[in-house]
Amino acid sequence: MIRELLHHGFFGRRAVRVVGVVALVAVVVVLLFLVLNWYIAPTKPSQRKDLVLAVAQMLGGTALLSGLYFTWRTLQINREGQITERFTRAIDQLGKTDDEGNKLFEIRLGGIYALERIARESEEDYWPIMEVLTAYVRKQARWIRKEDQEGTEDAAVEKKPEEDSSGEAEPAEVPTPDPDILAIATVLRRRTLSLGHGEPEPLDLHETNLATARLGKANLAEANLKGARLVKADLREANLREADLEGAWLWGADLTGARLDGANFREAYLSLAHFQGADLREANLSEAVLLGADLSSADLSKANLWSARLIGAANLREANFSEASLTYANLKGARLGKANLSNAQLVEADLSYADLSEANLSWAALFGANLSGAVISQAQLESAFVNESTVLPSDRERQSEGD
Repeated sequence: MIRELLHHGFFGRRAVRVVGVVALVAVVVVLLFLVLNWYIAPTKPSQRKDLVLAVAQMLGGTALLSGLYFTWRTLQINREGQITERFTRAIDQLGKTDDEGNKLFEIRLGGIYALERIARESEEDYWPIMEVLTAYVRKQARWIRKEDQEGTEDAAVEKKPEEDSSGEAEPAEVPTPDPDILAIATVLRRRTLSLGHGEPEPLDLHETNLATARLGKANLAEANLKGARLVKADLREANLREADLEGAWLWGADLTGARLDGANFREAYLSLAHFQGADLREANLSEAVLLGADLSSADLSKANLWSARLIGAANLREANFSEASLTYANLKGARLGKANLSNAQLVEADLSYADLSEANLSWAALFGANLSGAVISQAQLESAFVNESTVLPSDRERQSEGD
């Protein structure tokens, strides 16, 4: 009989803990009785009776506290068991398909929102749930290059944008993500924890298709969005501080008022994107394509725009390019009225036909820059550095030269 009980785990961990606590309580009570008996040293029967009653009261209080503890512990264990069961059921729902292999979106959405609720209730399960959801997006909405599409399924394919004769970027065909992917984007937007504040690692959404996703005010600081497709996504006031968006597609995306300081947009497609009032300090926009983008009133101080393309009447009015690097940048026809370009590096930049009216060019380096047809005053030129290779508008004189 004893062997059978042991085989079935009668004396499992919980039973051992209970027996241990009971034994400890018994030892404490005996020691307490002996100590009190020695200290008080009752000589009369009434005194001995009072001592026994005092010890009994202590024992009763201890039993009550022990009962409350074990009740709380049982409820906690039951709750953990319920959460585990709900977690498992929600994971099963994420993979639901019909007999023909088609996604059952209504069931999958239920699983996604069930995981969101569990993440809010259980601190221990929060990060595993975020990892599950981002892994699901990487698997179900991955984006691949056209040359790598052979032998792949369920993946969107990259096509580079085309330009018309005016230099405007033509929208490329990007499939809208399925409802389950957009639902996960909503969950990520609504989460309350962030990197360094409950999340041990940045979110990983590289090479995923999140076109038209609603991520306004989402905290995506340092997120891996390399090669992601965020075409026409809503990222207004989102936190993308130091996020990696190298090679990402944000054609027509709305990043108005977004925090993008230190973000990496190298070789990203940002044509017709909205960056009004965005914080792009020290951001890397080298070789980025910003045809017709709106960066009015954006802060790009100390940003790297080496070889960036801002043609197509890009709106840069009142933008702050102080100490920014715009070497080899193409700003042909850009609107830079009242922009701050003080101490900016515009070496060999193409500013032909750009509107620089009232722009601050103090100490800006215009060595080898092309200013033919640009709207710029003689006073502005005199406040900047130019040299013999600087191409000036036909009605302007070369006054300031640098070594």
